Amino acid sequence: MTAPTGPTRRPGAGRPANQATVLVVDDSDSKRYIMASWLRRAGHAVIEAASGREALGIVDRGAPDLAVLDVHLPDMSGLEVCARIKQARASAGMPVLHVSAIAVDAADRSIGLDGGADAYLVDPIEPREFLSTIGALLRQSRRFAEEHRIALTLQRSLLPAEPPKLAGLRIAARYHASTEHAEIGGDFYDAFETPSGDGLVVIGDVQGHSLAAAVIMAELRYSLRAYAFDGHSPAAVVERLNRLILVTHPESTATVCLLAFPPDRSRVTVVNAGHLPPLVVGPAGAGFWEGGAGVLLGVPAPAPAPDTVDLPAGTRLLLYTDGLVERRDRPIDETMTELAEQVAARHGVGRLDPAHTGERGSAGNAGLPGNAWDAEARGGAGFGGSLERAAVALDQLADALIDSARGADDDVALVAVERAPEDGRHQDAVRRPS
Repeated sequence: MTAPTGPTRRPGAGRPANQATVLVVDDSDSKRYIMASWLRRAGHAVIEAASGREALGIVDRGAPDLAVLDVHLPDMSGLEVCARIKQARASAGMPVLHVSAIAVDAADRSIGLDGGADAYLVDPIEPREFLSTIGALLRQSRRFAEEHRIALTLQRSLLPAEPPKLAGLRIAARYHASTEHAEIGGDFYDAFETPSGDGLVVIGDVQGHSLAAAVIMAELRYSLRAYAFDGHSPAAVVERLNRLILVTHPESTATVCLLAFPPDRSRVTVVNAGHLPPLVVGPAGAGFWEGGAGVLLGVPAPAPAPDTVDLPAGTRLLLYTDGLVERRDRPIDETMTELAEQVAARHGVGRLDPAHTGERGSAGNAGLPGNAWDAEARGGAGFGGSLERAAVALDQLADALIDSARGADDDVALVAVERAPEDGRHQDAVRRPS
């Protein structure tokens, strides 16, 4: 570490946008003082920490704009501190600059950068290089934040402008944009009523994060509406969507799950093209839709077969995209099980075991978990009380699930749907489809 030999030119002098709050973490008082002095002279605010735990506590209370982090700290490795900063959603986008007087060779720098650091400097550090690196990281971070804001604005403009409303159904929809990608994603949802009075709720996910994915997403959403308004059946709608993507975007794929309700909302038809299965919640428990799903859009294959079942009042269906359950370090079966258990617990019911479902219903009635029809209703949150309390509970469910996905690696869209009871009360029991 070398002290400045003369006046240090302030990077971006006269441009407050280039100033930031910088966390300096080093157990050496002298090194910490020197780096903090450089930063303060450049117009930055500085927070100092002498240990990894102290640094993490500061970040937890509110992430600074950037962290300068010594690799060797007395209580834990700076590499571990960096990893924990990057794993937390609130601080994942904060740039980290590693500095070290010990871990100085190429292998050490590679380990630091591979572990999540955005830059790595070794002693002796020149003040100009140090401040230039800080400036570059801040510009990159702010550019990413601005691109992410623009992408999110565009994404939201392609989603329903207002919460979906369909007579006879309660709907709560949410969208959460990942902090991992500045580019726009391809997750979408929609809900609308056709001229015949059918209610349609759809969720989908176009592969990739790019403007192209957003364009395909918009095409699918608007084409789906057009096909449905022309009177095509749910299966025919999905079949036409597949033809559309095969012809216009043969290099792309997408998944779609469509729920269709007749005018009296007494039944639901599910057509699933490669999407994750809906989660069904009733007084008997919560379980994933068992009907066979077809292949995803963009593959030349027959359209998925529709599943149709009776829909008791108060039954809830949850549609979601893979960002809700996919994690880099965990198998999806495990996270989906956790989702079912979380939703079941919030409703005061058990999780239905697909291996112990009841017999299939008659033609087409193969969708809901079989034993959802076998039990008498049990008291539980969301299945008793007034219609107003049920509506609040549905919104609370959507909010809780989105909150649980705050650290997700990908965008998350979800739609929770409930058949509203005509008399303002939920049925006391569910019945097997006839």
